[in-house]
Amino acid sequence: MLEITHKPESPGITIILKGHLDAVTAPQLEKQLDDLFRAEHAHIVVDLGCVAFVASAGLRVFLACAKKARRAQRGLALCRLQPQVQQVFELAGMTPLFLIHLAPENAHAALRQRSAAA
Repeated sequence: MLEITHKPESPGITIILKGHLDAVTAPQLEKQLDDLFRAEHAHIVVDLGCVAFVASAGLRVFLACAKKARRAQRGLALCRLQPQVQQVFELAGMTPLFLIHLAPENAHAALRQRSAAA
Protein backbone atom coordinates (compact mmCIF):
# COMPACT_ATOMS: atom_id res chain seq x y z
CA MET A 1 0.00 0.00 0.00
CA LEU A 2 1.14 3.54 -0.75
CA GLU A 3 -0.26 6.63 0.92
CA ILE A 4 0.22 9.89 -1.00
CA THR A 5 -0.36 13.33 0.47
CA HIS A 6 0.31 16.80 -0.94
CA LYS A 7 1.71 19.89 0.70
CA PRO A 8 1.62 23.12 -1.35
CA GLU A 9 4.92 25.03 -1.42
CA SER A 10 4.69 28.14 -3.58
CA PRO A 11 5.44 27.90 -6.49
CA GLY A 12 5.60 24.12 -6.20
CA ILE A 13 4.29 21.19 -4.26
CA THR A 14 5.67 18.44 -2.03
CA ILE A 15 4.41 14.91 -2.55
CA ILE A 16 4.79 12.88 0.64
CA LEU A 17 4.88 9.13 0.16
CA LYS A 18 4.36 6.52 2.86
CA GLY A 19 4.60 2.78 2.29
CA HIS A 20 6.07 0.63 -0.46
CA LEU A 21 6.56 1.64 -4.08
CA ASP A 22 6.22 -1.49 -6.16
CA ALA A 23 4.43 -2.83 -9.24
CA VAL A 24 1.07 -2.58 -7.48
CA THR A 25 1.45 0.99 -6.18
CA ALA A 26 3.60 2.56 -8.94
CA PRO A 27 0.59 3.30 -11.23
CA GLN A 28 -1.05 5.23 -8.38
CA LEU A 29 2.05 7.43 -8.01
CA GLU A 30 2.37 7.85 -11.77
CA LYS A 31 -1.22 9.10 -12.03
CA GLN A 32 -0.70 11.56 -9.16
CA LEU A 33 2.48 12.94 -10.74
CA ASP A 34 0.83 13.21 -14.16
CA ASP A 35 -2.04 15.15 -12.59
CA LEU A 36 0.43 17.52 -10.93
CA PHE A 37 2.27 18.15 -14.19
CA ARG A 38 -1.06 18.94 -15.87
CA ALA A 39 -1.80 21.36 -13.01
CA GLU A 40 1.39 23.16 -14.08
CA HIS A 41 3.19 23.31 -10.75
CA ALA A 42 6.53 25.07 -11.20
CA HIS A 43 8.30 22.26 -9.41
CA ILE A 44 7.62 19.03 -7.55
CA VAL A 45 9.51 17.62 -4.58
CA VAL A 46 8.91 13.97 -3.71
CA ASP A 47 9.47 13.18 -0.03
CA LEU A 48 10.51 9.54 0.36
CA GLY A 49 11.20 9.70 4.10
CA CYS A 50 8.53 7.11 4.90
CA VAL A 51 9.25 4.78 1.98
CA ALA A 52 11.18 1.68 2.95
CA PHE A 53 11.11 -0.09 -0.42
CA VAL A 54 11.26 0.96 -4.08
CA ALA A 55 11.01 -1.71 -6.77
CA SER A 56 11.97 -1.33 -10.42
CA ALA A 57 8.41 -0.25 -11.27
CA GLY A 58 8.84 2.68 -8.90
CA LEU A 59 12.17 3.59 -10.47
CA ARG A 60 10.49 3.63 -13.89
CA VAL A 61 7.88 6.10 -12.59
CA PHE A 62 10.61 8.43 -11.33
CA LEU A 63 12.55 8.15 -14.59
CA ALA A 64 9.44 8.97 -16.65
CA CYS A 65 8.66 11.87 -14.32
CA ALA A 66 12.19 13.25 -14.70
CA LYS A 67 11.80 13.20 -18.48
CA LYS A 68 8.43 14.97 -18.28
CA ALA A 69 9.88 17.60 -15.96
CA ARG A 70 12.76 18.27 -18.35
CA ARG A 71 10.45 18.54 -21.39
CA ALA A 72 8.08 20.86 -19.52
CA GLN A 73 11.00 22.90 -18.14
CA ARG A 74 9.90 22.25 -14.58
CA GLY A 75 11.83 21.19 -11.54
CA LEU A 76 11.80 17.79 -9.89
CA ALA A 77 13.67 16.80 -6.74
CA LEU A 78 13.67 13.95 -4.26
CA CYS A 79 14.28 14.23 -0.55
CA ARG A 80 14.70 12.23 2.66
CA LEU A 81 15.68 8.98 0.92
CA GLN A 82 16.08 6.16 3.42
CA PRO A 83 19.47 4.40 3.13
CA GLN A 84 17.99 1.30 1.47
CA VAL A 85 16.08 3.46 -1.05
CA GLN A 86 19.18 5.58 -1.71
CA GLN A 87 21.07 2.38 -2.40
CA VAL A 88 18.45 1.23 -4.96
CA PHE A 89 18.77 4.56 -6.80
CA GLU A 90 22.57 4.30 -6.72
CA LEU A 91 22.66 0.70 -7.94
CA ALA A 92 20.31 1.62 -10.79
CA GLY A 93 22.60 4.54 -11.72
CA MET A 94 19.77 7.03 -11.25
CA THR A 95 21.16 9.38 -8.59
CA PRO A 96 22.79 11.71 -11.17
CA LEU A 97 19.38 12.24 -12.80
CA PHE A 98 17.81 13.90 -9.75
CA LEU A 99 18.37 16.68 -7.28
CA ILE A 100 18.42 14.80 -3.97
CA HIS A 101 18.25 16.66 -0.67
CA LEU A 102 17.93 15.80 3.00
CA ALA A 103 14.91 18.04 3.62
CA PRO A 104 11.96 19.20 1.48
CA GLU A 105 12.66 22.87 2.16
CA ASN A 106 16.23 22.45 0.86
CA ALA A 107 14.92 20.74 -2.27
CA HIS A 108 12.42 23.55 -2.91
CA ALA A 109 15.11 26.18 -2.36
CA ALA A 110 17.43 24.44 -4.84
CA LEU A 111 14.66 24.21 -7.44
CA ARG A 112 13.74 27.89 -6.99
CA GLN A 113 17.41 28.83 -7.32
CA ARG A 114 17.79 26.69 -10.43
CA SER A 115 14.72 28.21 -12.12
CA ALA A 116 15.84 31.76 -11.25
CA ALA A 117 19.20 31.09 -12.89
CA ALA A 118 17.60 29.74 -16.07
